[in-house]
Amino acid sequence: ETVNKFVLSLLSLYRKANINHYYISQCISYLLSPSPLNPKLNLNDNVINSVNHVLFNLIVLEPDYDQPQTVKNHFEVLRCFDHMAGQFSDQTIESLLHQCKNNQEKDRMKAVIIL
Repeated sequence: ETVNKFVLSLLSLYRKANINHYYISQCISYLLSPSPLNPKLNLNDNVINSVNHVLFNLIVLEPDYDQPQTVKNHFEVLRCFDHMAGQFSDQTIESLLHQCKNNQEKDRMKAVIIL
């Protein structure tokens, strides 16, 4: 339960303008990555859906290479999706497939980039 609250707290930090998103994404990626101490992370479905939703909105179609932090964040978010697909494959893949059926071409392209 503590991990669920912590992950939601991290996700809420994305709303703050004065915090570099890359560091938040890096922390989330670290939490999601399997380790010998924590081979399988236990998150409830609401948290998994929130992570997928928030991270999906951070994907950019064309990273701005003049701003290295945005490019780093883009790839760190992709790394988070890689960890999510490994740990919570059903919910993550289902969410991405749902986005592929979206009427918005931008959302479909973002889903394809992630897949």
